[in-house]
Amino acid sequence: MNGTPAHPLRELNRPRDRPPGAIPLGPPAIGLAIGVAIDNWRPLPIWLTLAVLFGVALSLFVRSIRIHSAVAVSVIAAVLAGAALHDRFTRRAPADHLVHHVGDEPQLLRIHGTVVSPPRQSSRITGFFARWIHQSDSTRFTLSASRLDRPDGSTDVTGLVDVSVGGPCPKLEYGSHVRLFGMAQRPSSASNPGGFDFARWLGRQGVFVTLHCKNPDAVIIESVEDDGWRGWLGGLRSAARALLLGPDLEHQPDRDGFLETLVLGWRYSISDHIEQQFRRTGTTHILAVSGSHVGVIAWFVWAMTRACGASRRWSAATVLVATILYACVVDPRPPVLRAMVIAFTLCVGMMLRRRTNALNSLALAACILIILRPTVVFEPGCQMSFAGVAAMFCLEKPLIRAFEWPVRRRWPWLVPNSISPTPPPGFLRFLRSAYYRFTRVSAIGVAATLACIPLIAFHFGRIAPLTPVNTLLLAPFFTLTLTLSVLAMVIGFVLPILAPAARFVADASAGVMLTATDIVDRINPSVSPRWNDIAVIAYTVLLVVVIAAAPFRGKPVGTHVHSVLRAVVRTRVRRIGTCAAVVLATVFIIRTLAPGSRGDARSPELRVTLLDVGRGTAAVIQFPNDTVWLYDCGTGRSQDVAERVILPFCRHAGITRIDRIVISHPNLDHYGGLFTLLDNIECGPVVLNQHFRRFANPGGPADALLAELGRRRHPTVILPSAPAGWCENSFSHPSSQESLPAPADAPRVELLWPPADLPAGTDVNDSSTVLLLSYGLRSVLLCGDIEHHAISALLGNDRLRADALVMPHHGSYQSNTAEFLASVDPRVCVQSSDRPTARLSRRYRDALGDRPLFNTADSGAVRVVITPSALTVAGHRGRRASWPSRP
Repeated sequence: MNGTPAHPLRELNRPRDRPPGAIPLGPPAIGLAIGVAIDNWRPLPIWLTLAVLFGVALSLFVRSIRIHSAVAVSVIAAVLAGAALHDRFTRRAPADHLVHHVGDEPQLLRIHGTVVSPPRQSSRITGFFARWIHQSDSTRFTLSASRLDRPDGSTDVTGLVDVSVGGPCPKLEYGSHVRLFGMAQRPSSASNPGGFDFARWLGRQGVFVTLHCKNPDAVIIESVEDDGWRGWLGGLRSAARALLLGPDLEHQPDRDGFLETLVLGWRYSISDHIEQQFRRTGTTHILAVSGSHVGVIAWFVWAMTRACGASRRWSAATVLVATILYACVVDPRPPVLRAMVIAFTLCVGMMLRRRTNALNSLALAACILIILRPTVVFEPGCQMSFAGVAAMFCLEKPLIRAFEWPVRRRWPWLVPNSISPTPPPGFLRFLRSAYYRFTRVSAIGVAATLACIPLIAFHFGRIAPLTPVNTLLLAPFFTLTLTLSVLAMVIGFVLPILAPAARFVADASAGVMLTATDIVDRINPSVSPRWNDIAVIAYTVLLVVVIAAAPFRGKPVGTHVHSVLRAVVRTRVRRIGTCAAVVLATVFIIRTLAPGSRGDARSPELRVTLLDVGRGTAAVIQFPNDTVWLYDCGTGRSQDVAERVILPFCRHAGITRIDRIVISHPNLDHYGGLFTLLDNIECGPVVLNQHFRRFANPGGPADALLAELGRRRHPTVILPSAPAGWCENSFSHPSSQESLPAPADAPRVELLWPPADLPAGTDVNDSSTVLLLSYGLRSVLLCGDIEHHAISALLGNDRLRADALVMPHHGSYQSNTAEFLASVDPRVCVQSSDRPTARLSRRYRDALGDRPLFNTADSGAVRVVITPSALTVAGHRGRRASWPSRP
């Protein structure tokens, strides 16, 4: 011994000297996640991955490198392994994979396979206009393909298929062997900016083929029973569902669906309005089976076994068996596996009388998940699950001390382990115990919220500031409902005669919890923050700094990290990098979240984005001063167009207010998403033409719309008659009550139709509001659903000419369509429909002539951009065209 202090990494590598707080699996878990993200962003050549891995392997034989850079080497190796795993999972389909037999266009195929996910019925729309929307039952499940029948013979295939059936399939079960007839294709990418990318989501599940069966007759069940593990697991889940809900599954569909989701994790069973309540209150983690559910089950079993006199080791073994059985009956998701790995390590450690590390167990769960399915890194549920649990482990004790600090000064006897005289037994001891549990639960909720805020805002565009408070309010109801529901399942299995009484108690507790959730939802505020990628990164950096300052095993977390970095990075570089990261993160967060007036950075262009909503219309108009209008907001699909399309686009485009919503005419496919918009984003007045009430049938959806607007007292503007009536060329700034000056080249909105004297017998479509948007020397014409009568009347209007024309009535052909196109003389035509261009009629294509047609069914959302120098039209899926100024 020469007195020289040992190197911290060398000491860390010695098992006998390793501190109890060491997390050897932490760096590999982080490296695997980083490697997956890097390969997703920019694929790494396989030769580069192998070369670096070879170099890492060689470095292990160099003593100095192995001692001083063990952590760095393990991280590099994990990064490369994560990149290789992601590349193999997403880009390297085997030769017999079904994806090699299908293309982008649908083709009729017959496929044999096994159902590998519980068949789920489509959820019902519960919005304001739900009773007027045609909703057909459908079934969805995942199929593991085994054989493909073709005219030239059968072929053995592999791969997962996402199957949708246009009807209910009550006899279909998990593990059933089936033969399917339907249209197969590769899933298409997102068709709207900010929209849900179904192809990417399926690809991250390992599914690269979709199959649509028109009706249940196309699904032939070859065998239901499966002697393998799938049949056993499917039978176990069916039995658990029957024990939970009883024989009368349709008695209370909302409550039954809620119990299925809360207890069994089957998220597709819950109704939309209940799920929205939990989402608005920021408590969706209660619905997702995760560590809290496993913890409640483990606590209940532990308490029961200990009350019966079992030892700690036998109690741990019983908890392990119970949690494994519970994991078998719930929907398998990443949070479930994460919770099970942690529970397994803790129980086994207790059985072996060995000390375990929760963070190391968390890292082990992350490694297992990434190895099994690398794309799990991108799932919001997985991200929030691991971030929340890691923050709870790191910040729980510091937050408890922060909560206790003001209490310790005034009521020291209330704080456990404080330097004060021992309080007398009885009520004061109960208060101390209650206060300790309250502060611990509060600290856990605040820590998880701090970690999940940027993820929730980024993925869902909305956060609930009172999430910790809401979680505390609902936690007793959640614990009681989950415990009683699991107990009812156990009683139903052991003593069937007592099953109805047990289910009645569980149903009652579920009803109480739903009532409490509804009350919390009514008083809970929600915020739509202006988060973007930079803000999320900046917030994360600040959170990491806070965690680094938190004590862990007697020392700050940053001290452990510092001991690792000290051997790799010089002190000066390390300090400069840390300071720069903190400063940049703070600046970016302030810049992103600070309130500011819209329109400060004005863009000299007029944008009209025709969103892909199928057979319907939703056109977002963004004026040069950041004023935003919406022309129609409906669809012919059985979905809430505002929730699925318009609101995601607004979040993507940074739109926080819609200044006017123009509804062209009283057809549901033009206003079905109105009230969802009013409930979720700040909206200005609703603009209707003077014939809207005339064509609103009593008792119909348009009549209900007018009544609901009146009940809400939402401002409504009735347009004057055209063509001599209304023209607007100045816009109120969103942050000011004054009108902006209108220069000569300011944008103009002109009303061309309808006139005041529509004759009797006019079709409702011919009452559509027709607007001409002009900016400089260029213009866009929005036609609504006008047909032959309105088109004939408009032919004599000298203001009809436009550079871009949104085709009337979703591209329906009329006898005067060719004449109308000649009068408008557009350079480009845009169409909102669900019919691909290849299926348009020959007469329609002849009328278009050489004019390019951008169809939302082919191009996705179509963006028309007008600037003082050019007109540009681009589809979301890549097609683009531009024209210089019109002379």
